[in-house]
Amino acid sequence: MRHFFIWLAGQPGYKSRISYSDADYFNPTGREIRIAKARRERPAPSLEQIRRAVQAMPATTEIERRDRAVIAFAILTGMRDRAIASIKLKHVDIDARRVDQDAREVSTKFSKSFADPAIHAPTTLTPNFAAPQKAVRLPAVRD
Repeated sequence: MRHFFIWLAGQPGYKSRISYSDADYFNPTGREIRIAKARRERPAPSLEQIRRAVQAMPATTEIERRDRAVIAFAILTGMRDRAIASIKLKHVDIDARRVDQDAREVSTKFSKSFADPAIHAPTTLTPNFAAPQKAVRLPAVRD
């Protein structure tokens, strides 16, 4: 926006109305910069709250069990949502408690491949994730 006003100040018909110093209006003050860059703590649920939420979720249909499994998997692994959406069952080893994120098949940040000894949260969530994974391939989400 500032660059536009600098350009506009030099155009015929605007030279008398807009000066180059008017573009300084778009420069934030030091205080405004510090406020914009200040880190704010984001509220996050505790593991106990997440565990209760997962247990409260219905689990009668395959879709409902899949939804519970996705929430439990996200908490157990800490993976990003795009990675979770693109991961395949072959990347998850329940017995070894590890997730292999192969960048050729999983949408990882900066396309990095790595093995994550990730299933490290309380074991009260593990059955919610492990049961559907070991049972059958559940249908994909279709909206």
